[in-house]
Amino acid sequence: MTGSKKIVLITPPEKHLLMEAGDRPDLGTIYVASSLKRAGHKPVVVDLNHRDYRQLFGYIDGADFIGMTTKTPYFSWLTQYADHLRHNFPDVPLIAGGPHATVAPESIERHFDFVVIGEGEPAIVEIVEGRVPKGRVQFPYEEDLDMFAPPDWGLIDTDEYGIKQEGYRTWPLLTSRSCPKKCAFCTKDILGPKQRTHSIDRVMQEIAAVYHGLGIGSFYIYDDYFISDERRIMEFAKRVLESDLHITFRAITRTDTLTEDALQALKRAGLRSLDFGFEHADDGVLELVDKDNTVANNQRAVNLCKKNGVRIRGSFIVNLPGATPETAYRTLDFVTSNRLDWADFYPLIAYPGTPIWKYPEKFGVRVDRRYDLFQSGLETNVDSDSFPKSEVPGIVRDVRERWFAYKASRVPYEIR
Repeated sequence: MTGSKKIVLITPPEKHLLMEAGDRPDLGTIYVASSLKRAGHKPVVVDLNHRDYRQLFGYIDGADFIGMTTKTPYFSWLTQYADHLRHNFPDVPLIAGGPHATVAPESIERHFDFVVIGEGEPAIVEIVEGRVPKGRVQFPYEEDLDMFAPPDWGLIDTDEYGIKQEGYRTWPLLTSRSCPKKCAFCTKDILGPKQRTHSIDRVMQEIAAVYHGLGIGSFYIYDDYFISDERRIMEFAKRVLESDLHITFRAITRTDTLTEDALQALKRAGLRSLDFGFEHADDGVLELVDKDNTVANNQRAVNLCKKNGVRIRGSFIVNLPGATPETAYRTLDFVTSNRLDWADFYPLIAYPGTPIWKYPEKFGVRVDRRYDLFQSGLETNVDSDSFPKSEVPGIVRDVRERWFAYKASRVPYEIR
């Protein structure tokens, strides 16, 4: 199979689940599309948060392939819609990629011609150029992320996107993939078993492309663990300060490796806020889920951020293994006593591929292997004697309501 091919890449609709759906482009889809374009093909990105189904059918006209990113909470939609596409476009091969395809390919392979496991950039080109047979397609994780094409923002209408972050229009940025830690609830292995990073040269190129090309100077760094290597972070801060890029940014990281030197350097470079996965204010719970962290480390990081004027957003899982209703409310006390700027409280969802999903007995829980739950809701698929599943929705709701009452607002600080 030779010549330039047209590939329609579909991002599922999320507005029935997320109030901010469609505020940011799907980075995985953009990376795959950019790789196809660099290989000489014609990718067409269709985000169903911004396009309707009739428009999608127009884009598919003349397509050689249809690709779809798959996420576990949308399992019913993606399998049903794949069958719908098969019925209407029987001669166009269907490709599944993304998180769910990687961790549970057996659940969807009868609906698709190709199921990509792992990184999609090399696989999609091999599929389109006819070098792999139908079925599951998997390539080793690329050690050098700079080998992949940078995101080509010309492939989407960028005016349709922009996260609202503390009053600024903000753009997503990924400087690494995966994480060196092994938290029992985390899906990080979708991005590979170990953390891999872009060079700082590449990171600066991507920032400059958005800054100069789109006129956006506020970034949300999506890395699972941004401050994992202090030397790299110090180099990043130094390069930003030496450049003509007057940026600000928010990043996701852990508390245990945060130092005041790194925090101050990042603050000078434009850091406004950090997202921490605190998870729970109980050391026994953190130890059981292999968080490899402590409440004391979390408190130290909070103190450092407050001292240095960096805002804090915390993420918390109410019913982790070992948790009880009492530890859940103790976790709320941690949030309010520290006056965090924002906090998100979630029910535990055991996703395919995570240790809790695979080995629930190790963690003293029982898992209902459902695919249709989403963390912004109230339900959980994890039951335990210490925190019965039936009690989780009410306590998640109550903790959220108490937090909202404490803040006197239901609006995240990013969009105030």
